[in-house]
Amino acid sequence: MDTLPVIDPGFKELPVDVMNELAHDFASQARDGAAGRDSTLPMFPAFVRQSELSGDPLSVLCLDVGGSTMRATMFRFDQDLHETVSPQEAEFTGGFMTVADYTARFADVARMAVEGHDPDVIALVYSFPARIVQTGDNIDADRSDLGPEWGKGFVIADSDINITAYMREAFSKIGISARRWVTLNDVSALMLARPGVHASFIAGTGYNIGVTDAEGDLYNTEAGFYSSPLLSEHNPALLTAFTNDIERRLLKLDVDPKTNIQLRKPSELQVGGKYLYQLLIMGLCMIGDCDHETINAISTLQTGALTSALNRDWGAFESEKLTLPEHRRNHMHELSVFLRDRAADVVAFQLAGAALFKGFSEPLQVTADGSVAHNLPGFTDRISARSTHIYKPGVKITTIERSGLSGAARAAVLTASGR
Repeated sequence: MDTLPVIDPGFKELPVDVMNELAHDFASQARDGAAGRDSTLPMFPAFVRQSELSGDPLSVLCLDVGGSTMRATMFRFDQDLHETVSPQEAEFTGGFMTVADYTARFADVARMAVEGHDPDVIALVYSFPARIVQTGDNIDADRSDLGPEWGKGFVIADSDINITAYMREAFSKIGISARRWVTLNDVSALMLARPGVHASFIAGTGYNIGVTDAEGDLYNTEAGFYSSPLLSEHNPALLTAFTNDIERRLLKLDVDPKTNIQLRKPSELQVGGKYLYQLLIMGLCMIGDCDHETINAISTLQTGALTSALNRDWGAFESEKLTLPEHRRNHMHELSVFLRDRAADVVAFQLAGAALFKGFSEPLQVTADGSVAHNLPGFTDRISARSTHIYKPGVKITTIERSGLSGAARAAVLTASGR
């Protein structure tokens, strides 16, 4: 008897011909977005391109505003780039706050890193949707008209402004200043963390892809927003049930579902760790094999619940004082395989689309970061294998951790030398 009777087995794997069509659509939408035409991909330029480091000595305060962690450190460039202080960091969960509250918390972390140093440049990695804009000598993150929902559980009031300009003024009031600020998205920082990289993706709390064009200029695609009628046509029943549930809950609160950032990011719903564990819970409920204890344990472990199920290592659940019956272990394993493979297939066709956008004909060098990329067994292997069916030269993925700070430092040096 099929253990997953509600989920059509045909949707466990996107057909290659469908993935090929989606990859070409992704490339087409990327070209439209970069040209300012209508597209589900905003394609925000980073105003920096991959190149070798050169130029005058430089001291850089690097700040990384991640989804759940804030980090800060100092780098020094003098023919080579090296870190000069130990990174400072603080855990930072989402929630509702004002932009002043958010900036004040971040300033505390920055103050610890900069103590005793005088930076020439402050480089900020901003891991939320924003337009990267040039403001005089600075490169800023501007959220004008993007609203208070940042994603990843953050709702920041009064934040539809130039975020970097606001931070620049707030930091100067506490004695942290520099000749210029350079802001970039986390996927751009991830590409810059290693030379010779053509694309990057972050699959952690959320999901996004960074790409380069034929000239080597960097773009933040905001790939979580990517959608197409063909992708919707091949949505599994599980995802449809999940989005319908979100819509019902929003309508009960008199909130228009069309304004909800989660529902506007259909690709992120299938890849981001914030949603994968919720989809696992939804899948168990759909097949009638769930209880409150299991839901609570999965909600606590989050992506770790899928990692445990994929490895058939149930110690994490036992640490939550929960012994799973054999049939539920089997269901969780099968659902986790399905969710991992679906997530990998979405990333695979989008990376193949990135290669097509670049007009490339060589193996695509990709850097990856995030809890999903690092911790889901078989995830990156499947991406490489499936993308090769579409883009024959293949995709070579290197996973690296804490890439934001070093990528920000390289961006500061590259932009200082005019590249």
